[in-house]
Amino acid sequence: MGFNGNLEDYYDHDNSYVNKVLERRTGIPISMALVYMEVAARVGLPMVAVNLPAHLMVRPAAKDLQVGGASWQADASRGLGWPRAAKDLLMCSKHRQAQANRLRGTDG
Repeated sequence: MGFNGNLEDYYDHDNSYVNKVLERRTGIPISMALVYMEVAARVGLPMVAVNLPAHLMVRPAAKDLQVGGASWQADASRGLGWPRAAKDLLMCSKHRQAQANRLRGTDG
C-alpha cells in the first residue's frame, strides 16, 4: 500500500489528520496505526492498540486466532504466541531509528 512514516517532518500537522495521511500515505505511528486498524477491521480481523513506552503497537483483538490454517494464541506470560513477534518489532523500531538518524546525518 506504500505507507511510510514521515522521517522528514515528524511534527507536520498533516501527519495527524487521517484524510491527509490517506492522501499522502505518510504519517506518524499513531495515525498510521489507526488506518491499519480500520483496514484490518474491514477485512474481518479486528485489531487493538497496545501502548508501550514511547511506542504504539497493534495486535489482533482475538485471544485465539486462525490464520491460514495455523492457530495462534495469546499467552499473558509470554506475550503473543507469534514467532519472534516482539524481537521483530524491536528490530524494526531500531532499524527505523537508525534510518532516521542517517537521514538527519547523526550517529545516535
